[in-house]
Amino acid sequence: MVWDIDLWRPLNQVKNKRQPLSTPFYLFLINGLTLCGGFIFFIIISLHTLEQTAITQTIENLRTFAYAIEQVIQNHQLTQEQNQEILYQSIDKLVRETAAHDTGFRITVINSQGTVVGDSDAQLASLENHLNRHEVQEALAGREAFDIRESSVYKEVQIYYAIPLNLQNKPFVLRLAIPMKRNVFFSSNVRQDSIFSMVLVLSTILIVTFVIAAKILRPLNELKETARHYEEGNFDYKPAVHSPREFQELAENLDSMGKTIQQNILDLSQSRDELKRLERVRKDFVANVSHELKTPVTAITGFIETLQDGAIQDQETANYFLEIMAQQSYRLNNIIDDLLALSRLEQAGAKIETQPVNVVDIITDVLAGQSFLAQSKSISMTYNILPATEVIHLTANPGLMSQALGNIVNNSVKYCPAGSQLHIQVQKMQSEEGAPLVQIVIEDTGHGIPEQYQQRIFERFFRVDKGRSRDTGGTGLGLSIVHHIIQLHGGKIRACNRTDSEPGARFEIELPGV
Repeated sequence: MVWDIDLWRPLNQVKNKRQPLSTPFYLFLINGLTLCGGFIFFIIISLHTLEQTAITQTIENLRTFAYAIEQVIQNHQLTQEQNQEILYQSIDKLVRETAAHDTGFRITVINSQGTVVGDSDAQLASLENHLNRHEVQEALAGREAFDIRESSVYKEVQIYYAIPLNLQNKPFVLRLAIPMKRNVFFSSNVRQDSIFSMVLVLSTILIVTFVIAAKILRPLNELKETARHYEEGNFDYKPAVHSPREFQELAENLDSMGKTIQQNILDLSQSRDELKRLERVRKDFVANVSHELKTPVTAITGFIETLQDGAIQDQETANYFLEIMAQQSYRLNNIIDDLLALSRLEQAGAKIETQPVNVVDIITDVLAGQSFLAQSKSISMTYNILPATEVIHLTANPGLMSQALGNIVNNSVKYCPAGSQLHIQVQKMQSEEGAPLVQIVIEDTGHGIPEQYQQRIFERFFRVDKGRSRDTGGTGLGLSIVHHIIQLHGGKIRACNRTDSEPGARFEIELPGV
């Protein structure tokens, strides 16, 4: 028995001295699992996003088709008085004729009791009551609705979209349906192509990662041998490490690596903190300026790329693009100037230097500054004082007051059609408490400001007509600046319609008088 025990002891020792896995294996395993896990998660999220996007687009298409078909029904004289049976027959015939042009989707009309009175595919008698369908209930309640479920007729998943329909003052439901498999995402190879592309990218990255890791880890065995020699006191041993440079330097300076590593850790920590700080500053800067500066910058970049692609060879086109780029640069500069001006005006406790000024002097300077643009559009600009012999003074900051009135006049000249008229009237008044007031009224004969926007035009970046403002280079900050300037002077400003009911805009400003 003793001999048997001694015989098996070496085998037990071999089992207990199991060799640990190597560093390359661990690196390959961790990198592989991390990359595979990340890509699998990315594939799932991407496919889900593609699926939801495709479904959303399909629903939007069904909505467009539904309203188009509604117009067809409304224009087909189905709204004329006729008995119910004839009406239902007409509806069924019409939806079948309409769907015959495109068999890709199914059209159904349902009355308020849930009975199908028209269907492009199935026989009416074979269809069950649809009152319990979600989209039908919502449409009967006056709301658009959609649902995705298995069809009781075709036994396949369908996308349903329903809208309210009124015929002869009676509520109906117009519903469209399309098989899920006809969706671009499901009917084409989008899913398979996406998965294949992602797997191919993953495989490439794994292979490259493993090759690089293997090359980097190869000198480790030599460094391990060097450490063994140093442990034994053989400091004459020189490791045969020639690359990467970091390993070569580590091998050459192994006798002092303790101090070196400690210093390196300190340097890396400081560099990491500085990089984090700079990254935080960069993100804050981008977040603060990108929103409003994106449009002109994108336009300039687009035209530059077009010129680089060959448009610069066409002199007329190049000049046209350069002119637009100059306009966008001017607009970019205006946005920055207006943002800075608005920022200064909005600062808490902002104070302005004031002095007695003649209102007529400010108005004449403003009109003179806008005269060139006004003459180019044949716009006449006039003003009058009430009473005519009165000299009206304000306690104001001349520069800011000129900027406020100039912004309003400039808006009128830019947005009024050619041949319009602009008039400024200044009048001395009294407040309810008897305090002296100066009213300045600026009105034009342009398109005017819709009443629903008259309270919002002083908001920053608000534009009544975004397209027209973009064409004229407006920043959407001018009237907001005006509002803050008038408030800093203790006054009020409002936009309203002309008192003579003629088309045009009217701004009324009230300021404390002298």
